[in-house]
Parts: sequence; structure tokens; C-alpha cells
Amino acid sequence: MSVSPQRRFPSQKAVVRLLDSRCVEISLHARLSVEDVLQRIAEQCDINPHDSRFFGLAFADHLGYFHWLENSLILSDLADQIKENKYLLLSHNVRFFVDSVYDIQCASTAKFYFLEVHNQIVRHELTVSEDVYIELMASVLTVYAPDFSEEAVRDVLRHILPHSHPRHLLLGHDDVDAAAEDLERRVVDHYNHIRGRSLGLAIVSFLSKAEVCDSYGYRFYEVFDDGGRKCLLALGSKGIFIYSMDTLDECLQKFHWRQLDNLYYRETKFSIEIRDTKRDESFETSFGSELVDEQLSEAFSHPTTQVSTSRRRSRVFIYNFRCETSHVCRTIWSSSIAQHQFFLERRNLGKAGGIASSSRAAFFGSPLDYLIRRNARKTTATLVPVLRHYFCRP
Repeated sequence: MSVSPQRRFPSQKAVVRLLDSRCVEISLHARLSVEDVLQRIAEQCDINPHDSRFFGLAFADHLGYFHWLENSLILSDLADQIKENKYLLLSHNVRFFVDSVYDIQCASTAKFYFLEVHNQIVRHELTVSEDVYIELMASVLTVYAPDFSEEAVRDVLRHILPHSHPRHLLLGHDDVDAAAEDLERRVVDHYNHIRGRSLGLAIVSFLSKAEVCDSYGYRFYEVFDDGGRKCLLALGSKGIFIYSMDTLDECLQKFHWRQLDNLYYRETKFSIEIRDTKRDESFETSFGSELVDEQLSEAFSHPTTQVSTSRRRSRVFIYNFRCETSHVCRTIWSSSIAQHQFFLERRNLGKAGGIASSSRAAFFGSPLDYLIRRNARKTTATLVPVLRHYFCRP
């Protein structure tokens, strides 16, 4: 396995694109699994075993949806199924996001978390207020231009800021262009107050602000609700959130993992089973719900139904969503199961005292100091091509 710039590879090869824009070329053989590749990449990128479980391999389909691969999957089997490309193109991304940056144990993981969330901002998938947005982008600017001249900062700024700012931040302004320019000016002003901050502090500050956002680390899928309205279904560490297609400024519906009783799908229909909300005042919703036993009976008896069972109550609420394809529906179901399991594992570890708050020394000690020293001399000329390749691609 070797790291190289992107290029075309012959058959029986796979290319894994990393978050820092590098590509890993892999020769496929009969026994090579997703877990094998994840372990190799972790070793090559200095990700320790504790943090390596936060990452996964995925591929994007022709609709642009993100599909995670199970660790036990043999990659040669997947390559046989996807024959339209000369090589199998995969992505190495953060799959599970911890509640706090201080639960991360190595600097490489913090760097990849940073890249993942920055890319989420570029896609307008991070729900932020105007003040938080300015602070986040100023921190990003500090990472790539720790103490540059005004001219150099402006050059970097053109590549690290999104092509367009989040729509909800510009609403209410008569002149959108002027409002966008004002946002950029405020980002630069805030950068001038924090410039010179170390790379490690800039990344930790960025993640600490981002992790309080509702959609932090979430993946989005377009679905239809029971009324036939198109909406966005978001999957992440806190639960399943439903947003309007127009804006992420307000969440329409939240299904926290602690409220979940069951998940199942059939063909293109994905269903969420929630406990009796009258016993849980924290339940948040703006949609209608169904209280039905016949629907459950029909779903369980159908031969194509896939079910994940945790516990049943006498009264349940069923929320149904339609997906564009059965493949997308299965991905939403399997990803939900994985995120729910991760939530349960973290909760059980917390109860057992297994999750201890990491000390700041873990971030500002030798691993991160090494990361700072290694990147301290990088100039705009070396950073901008990477930014253009990764953040500015369609």
C-alpha cells in the first residue's frame, strides 16, 4: 500500500482518498477486508487503536449519497459489484464523533476531525449562528495562516471559506453581496485578535465550538415523510434529526438515541419506533405520528423486513420515511444501527467510569507538539493546492 496523488489505476486496484487529499493505492486480494485497510491507514497516519474505531471506509453513489462499508466486507467482492470504474474509489472519513474533543487521544485524529468538520461547513451542513460561524472560520484561518501578512491572509481566505455562506446568515439583508463581504471582514477582524495561536490550540478551539452544534458530524440524506414532503434526514452521534429542505436553521424533528425502541426498513420505507412520548417530556417533534399495532404486525411478518430489536413497550409511535432507492434505505438503516450502538457503548463506558476526561496534556504534549512543529513552516504556497483540491472540488 502506498500514498500518491490521484491518478487512474489498473484493474484489481482500490484507491482510498484521505481527508488531507492524499490517496492510498491498495492491491485487492481475496481476503482483504475493510478492517484490514482501516488498520493499515491508521498505522500510516499515526492513529492509535483507541481512535481508529472512529473512522470508516465509504463510497458515494451516483446520487451523491454516502454509504459506509461494514468492517467485515471483503473489498474484492465489492469491486466485482461495481464494474463501471477501472478501480474502486473509496473514502476514509470520520464515522463516529465523540462528545468532546478531549476524548480524542492522538493529534492525527484531531486533525482529521478538523478536516471533516471544515468540509461539513463548506457543504452548509453545520447548523451555526452568525457569531459561532465567524469564530469557526477565524480558527480555520489561524490553522492555515498562523501569523501571515494581510495580503497572504486574504489569499488563504479565498480558499478556506465556502463559495457561498450559509443562507440563513444572509437572510434579511437587502444586499446579499455586501452582507457576505461584511461576514468575511468580521472573520478577518476576529482572526487578527487570535493570530499567532498555536496549531494545536487552533484545532482544539475550532472543535470545541463546533461540537455544540446540533448537526456536528452528521450525514444527510434526502427522504420523503408520510405526507410526501421532501426533507433531510440527518444521522449522527446524538440521534436522527429531520430538517427542512430549505434551511437547517430549525430542526423539524429530533429522535434522540435514548428514546429509540426500534428501527426497521422494507424496500424503500425506513421506520423509526419511539417509546410512549407521554412518559418522556424531552421528546421533540413537529410532525404527526402513528400509534398502530397492525402496522408493526404487518412489517414484522413481511419476508423482506430487516429489524433491529432493543425493547418493546405496550404503546409505540411509528415514524415512516421514504427513500429514493432501497440501497439508500438500507444504508440509512445500517448507519442508524451503528450510530445507536456507538451511543450505547459510550454511555455504558461512561457509567462504568471507562471514559475519563482527557487532560489537556494529551493535546498539548508531545504528539501535538510534533504536529505543530511539522506544520509550522508550511507556507500559503504549500497549503493552497491541498485546499483547492479537497475543499473546492464539486
